[in-house]
Amino acid sequence: KGHHRLRVLATHFGLRPGERRLQSDRLRQVIDDDLYRDDVDVTIVLGDLNVIDRGERSVAPLLSRFATASRVRSFPSALPVMRLDRVLVEAPGASVAVRAHRTRLSRTASDHLPVVGSLRWVSPARKPPASKNGSRTDRGSSGCIPASLPRLAYWRHC
Repeated sequence: KGHHRLRVLATHFGLRPGERRLQSDRLRQVIDDDLYRDDVDVTIVLGDLNVIDRGERSVAPLLSRFATASRVRSFPSALPVMRLDRVLVEAPGASVAVRAHRTRLSRTASDHLPVVGSLRWVSPARKPPASKNGSRTDRGSSGCIPASLPRLAYWRHC
């Protein structure tokens, strides 16, 4: 199997729209910068964007570039009703499943519940070898990548 490079960026945006707009613009610059882009197959952004609506103008340009964007109710931790924490993935053929990690400890450790994400990605660039009968022997490079938001470290083994 071939090797692939992941770029994982964690963030925590501010509460004010102007602050979020600056943070969103800077994050897009980092993602697009050739210095950081070399040989990156998958970009994952994790964090509290402090927005409820995907269309909010302060972060809409950032969110629109990600085909896979998952969020789950994780705030406040005692009774989660808001979806502020997100897992964003920029990779063709990627899908993400997210869930809030709900335990007694996670409810008291922070004002947000930790978000656990599983990424499944099949590299479109690599074709698996054909078997003797002509069928593909595997599905390329895929797998689960543990993703924890910076509240409580929790790794899911897939």
